[in-house]
Amino acid sequence: MNKSHTTLSRALTGTSILFEKRSTLIVSIISVLFFVSRLLILQNHQATWADESHFLLAAEDILNGGVGVSFFHGELYQCIIAAFSLFIGFSFFTGKLTSTIVATLLIPLFYMFNKQLFGRKWGVVAAFLLSLNPGVFWLSYMVLTEGLFTLVVLLVFVIINRTENSKVLWGFAGFFMGLVYLTRYVGALLILCFLIFIFLKIGNLRHEKGLLIAILMIFIVLLPDFYIKTVLFGNPFHQGYTQYYVRPTEFHLAITFRELAGGITASLKVLVLLVTSIGVLFSISYIILKKDHKKNREFFIFLLLWICIHFTLHALYTGVSLHSRIRYIFPITPFLISFSIGFLKSSYENMNKLFSKKDVAHNSFTVFALLFIIIFSSASSFGTFSLIGGNQISEGGARAYKDACLWINENSNEDAIVAAPIQGSTRFHSKRTVVVLPLKEQEQTNLLQFFDENSVNYFIIDTRYGQKSPLYRKFLYQTEVPNNFHLVFEKAEDTIGYVVVVYKIC
Repeated sequence: MNKSHTTLSRALTGTSILFEKRSTLIVSIISVLFFVSRLLILQNHQATWADESHFLLAAEDILNGGVGVSFFHGELYQCIIAAFSLFIGFSFFTGKLTSTIVATLLIPLFYMFNKQLFGRKWGVVAAFLLSLNPGVFWLSYMVLTEGLFTLVVLLVFVIINRTENSKVLWGFAGFFMGLVYLTRYVGALLILCFLIFIFLKIGNLRHEKGLLIAILMIFIVLLPDFYIKTVLFGNPFHQGYTQYYVRPTEFHLAITFRELAGGITASLKVLVLLVTSIGVLFSISYIILKKDHKKNREFFIFLLLWICIHFTLHALYTGVSLHSRIRYIFPITPFLISFSIGFLKSSYENMNKLFSKKDVAHNSFTVFALLFIIIFSSASSFGTFSLIGGNQISEGGARAYKDACLWINENSNEDAIVAAPIQGSTRFHSKRTVVVLPLKEQEQTNLLQFFDENSVNYFIIDTRYGQKSPLYRKFLYQTEVPNNFHLVFEKAEDTIGYVVVVYKIC
């Protein structure tokens, strides 16, 4: 009896190890295919746009001995780009490759997260669905912080879900939570959610010394950043692009119900594009209330707090700016996919209970799951094609704008001053001092005086900004141009209706 029991145990253990290896292999294949496909896409994105250039310039600043401070963003992402640059050289490709690696790492980490919650096979399904997500697709070749931010946030949740009473793991959780803040300052919201999480566990605080260790690690990680900024700028929370960006973005929260409603609507539209989660609400309640997850209830509340607070901030920002993009709300997207995985799992279990014959239950669920994945994939594909279509002007325009800046770099003196509508990409590609053109119409009445006061030698304007201004349209289409302005460069992308021109001011 004991011998047969031992044999059975060994067989089950062997099967478990085999399935673990198989799951790891499948996720590895998904990750490798994702990485290779993104490398092939990188060759079609040979230019940078405004936001990307800010991070590249900040990374270059770090390589030159600076601190790479930016607005709304910490310094971690720029430091990683600078570190890669030490091995493969600094260029815009280094930044894009960094984002590709980060996006690829999201897939196996997401598998680990869902394996903890739902088991191995559901972890594999989650990794597959994330690899189809248009947000991951887009962020994999953009030099932006949202991919790294999502990766570090996900890592925090993976660690916290495994901590139990391990003080070491709590320490790591605090360490990476500090890095979340150093990636994007909105990471302070995650720390706020964590403090609420601690409050929920306050009854067991004496037994949770790890929580105190986590808080201590957060401050240890942030202290050097606060100290350096205090010494250099007199403010531990200093934000800005130093010499790279002289006019920081203004940020206002929504203050009216109409703006807030508009922000929520726009945010929901982005979420619908990102993830088809028809069972999100059902699965949230299912996961939190299910007896099997009772011990993790505080963890799921912590997770929901993060989703709700981040979504609310996005809605508030969008309400005023009317500027909603996939990357702004992407950091909560993987967790919504996880809730969809919970919905699939609960559907599978319920079908097993509903049908007495296992074959019928399995076949019914297979049909249901395939329909779910087809709908999800279709929505993701639609989102991807929408992104590609929406970015044609941005991408084609970025290439033409880059050519205009490279012309200035090759045909002007190193001390030349360029007036341009965007500073980051102009400075990055031209390697010249850049002053930002007045973009508001009421500020353009004394444009010639603006050029004189700033000793501008070259003036660049393109369709994205010039089309909106009657004054700039005259330069864009060469009508009523002052005699001392000489057109030296022009490039048009007729298929997307884009034009960029460069004038030399004599």
